Amino acid sequence: MKKLITVLLLGAILNGKATAQENLPYGYYIDALRFSQTYPGGTAMNIALGGANVALGAELTSITGNPAGLGLYNRSEIAITPGFTFAEYKTSVNGNDTRNQDTYGHLGNIGFVINNTKNEVGGWLGGSFGFSVNKINDFNAEYKYSLVNDQNSLVDYFIESANGLPAWQMDDLVNAVDLTTLAYHTYLIGPLEVLDTSLPDDQYFSDITSFARPTVQQSETVRTSGNQYQWNLSYGGNLADVLYIGFGVGVVSLDYRAEKFYEETMFDYSAEDPTYDPINFIYADEELRIEGTGVNATAGIILRPVSFIRLGASITTPTVYNLTDRYNAGLAADWNNFFYGDLVGGDTTLNYVEARGAEALSRYSLTTPFKASGGAAVFFGKLGFVTVDVEYLDYRNIWLQGDDFLLDADNDFILANFSEALNIRSGAEMRLDDLRLRAGYAIDNVPLTADWDYKSPNHRISVGAGLHFENFFTDLTVLNGFTKSTYRPYSLADGSAPQVEFRNNRWSTLLTLGYKF
Repeated sequence: MKKLITVLLLGAILNGKATAQENLPYGYYIDALRFSQTYPGGTAMNIALGGANVALGAELTSITGNPAGLGLYNRSEIAITPGFTFAEYKTSVNGNDTRNQDTYGHLGNIGFVINNTKNEVGGWLGGSFGFSVNKINDFNAEYKYSLVNDQNSLVDYFIESANGLPAWQMDDLVNAVDLTTLAYHTYLIGPLEVLDTSLPDDQYFSDITSFARPTVQQSETVRTSGNQYQWNLSYGGNLADVLYIGFGVGVVSLDYRAEKFYEETMFDYSAEDPTYDPINFIYADEELRIEGTGVNATAGIILRPVSFIRLGASITTPTVYNLTDRYNAGLAADWNNFFYGDLVGGDTTLNYVEARGAEALSRYSLTTPFKASGGAAVFFGKLGFVTVDVEYLDYRNIWLQGDDFLLDADNDFILANFSEALNIRSGAEMRLDDLRLRAGYAIDNVPLTADWDYKSPNHRISVGAGLHFENFFTDLTVLNGFTKSTYRPYSLADGSAPQVEFRNNRWSTLLTLGYKF
């Protein structure tokens, strides 16, 4: 089981460590939130309409969003949606801005519908089976920043997290799985007893920060990658062209990777002792890889009380994941031929010291929140339509369970700090013969209490156009999504660790190519 978890909270890595203190969350709650906050992927048409699909029907994304929509098909269909994304990542700290950019391609959706409806009036009119693969989460991001800090250092975090743990309980290097233990093995921290054997061995000091306070240059690169895809098999049926019902099962594949490269250089002690020069740099790297699969089910209805109005509702069961994560870390300290006095283990002269921990392997299950959605669509004859969806989730119902360790503290943290959320999706389409013009807007609200620094919802604005002929159709959509979050490279009890603002501005272009038969 990993002792230090480096994970990304809505674009920002946070740290958690199990020390001698009891009942502290490990940090899996952050993974739980990230993987529970998915977005409605699908075709270019669906994305152009802000992801609002609960009431529309006869659209490939119905397979995942509301399978009742399959009942509105009167022909079979096959389509594929490749995409291309340009992303800009901006960091701000102490008045300094850093920008980074990335471009990459991806598959947004692929699927087909097999229709078997009857051309009759009244009664049960048959329905359609559908299969699709939708991208429902994108973890790609890269942030860089640099600042000068005269208040604290990563070493201060090591001291706080080690205090209370006797030195004899520090893992051997072959078993070490967290940065704080690696800091002990690279002499960045040591127990007070090495200075005076009458002092405790569970309280720590550092030659970097305990005897003189430096000004230090801190820099970091935070990189994440991976995605979530949902595979769905669904059926939707038609009752008298008035009521449509559907159900489906889904399998979600999850692949997430976070890397962190942190460095402290240019240690300047001149304000307190110009002759003190113990170290040249500290370098830390961490990697977290999470993989797994989950299953869920969806059921829904669409009611067409009159020809120009559709009302829809769907529910999706919690997705139950089995996850495996692998964490490893390395730490290096380039000492400046520094004499380290140790009354317990013996004195030594330090130069370059490096330590790498063992891989920490964790297996656990995650249950995401139940999801309920409602929507309405109003049609204006052959001119087009407008549609709005509201989605409800209660993130307090997230549940974690370790295979061979307890996650009660993480579950308690979720209950105390997570909240309900309403997500809104809306779109409109104008039809000009074979041409379709679309626009949409969506907002996913933040399911966190006021105790968290992060406040920004996820906004998405989209525009699109399409050409729909007798058998062939194509749709093109441009989507802009933007979020912001706050990040601390390490945590300190007094809250003085540097705070960085991350901004993510993502432009995606999706092209759907489809055929009806």
